[in-house]
Amino acid sequence: MNWTFSTASTAEAGLLPLRSIKPSEQSGLVFALFPFLPGRSNKEETPEQKRCRGRILAGLHGELKTFLELGQRTGWERADEVAGTCEVDILHAGDTARTIASHLDRVRLRLDAVHASSFPKTVIHGDFIAQNLLFQGEKLSGVIDFDAVHLDLRAADVACARRGCHDDVVRGYLDVAPLTDSELGCLDNLWRASVLRYALSILRSTVTVHDSELQWCARQLEKTIPFD
Repeated sequence: MNWTFSTASTAEAGLLPLRSIKPSEQSGLVFALFPFLPGRSNKEETPEQKRCRGRILAGLHGELKTFLELGQRTGWERADEVAGTCEVDILHAGDTARTIASHLDRVRLRLDAVHASSFPKTVIHGDFIAQNLLFQGEKLSGVIDFDAVHLDLRAADVACARRGCHDDVVRGYLDVAPLTDSELGCLDNLWRASVLRYALSILRSTVTVHDSELQWCARQLEKTIPFD
């Protein structure tokens, strides 16, 4: 089943992407136009706005879980699978890459220790940050940037929205939907796993590696703290 058309054709589900206009496929790539969504994102979120974002994410998961039958998106893997699918030879490209590599085993061992592969799964947004939510006043007018949508652990999406330290997002999620103690306890390592996925995609790329992006990954891996 085609992931792009399956997710885009469910506009009736409220929080899901709008129906695309005349999508076409060329050379394996899908091109489409979408209706303009009004509104602005919250550039500097207050604690309550972060909590609101968490509540919206929980609602989105309630919609997206109905699409589990789509299976995994081609070329993607779950956060708990990332550290176990790395080619060792790409991790010797420089000091920053070696710093990133030092986190791989630690993340894998920590996620294995809590049996993360058994955590509840859903189709996730993958980048549920403030810039990807549009509001008109206090009313949500759109959720954008579904480039990273794929099948993953629901807690991995919460971890990505939390970005290593924004605990109010998690508290907002818990206002709407429960997370287990095990899920809450490894939000830091699920975020690290998502950062590692991005870092590995850079290192696997056939184009020039931008060290500034790898340095961003290294900083995220180092500064992430557990949920409190």
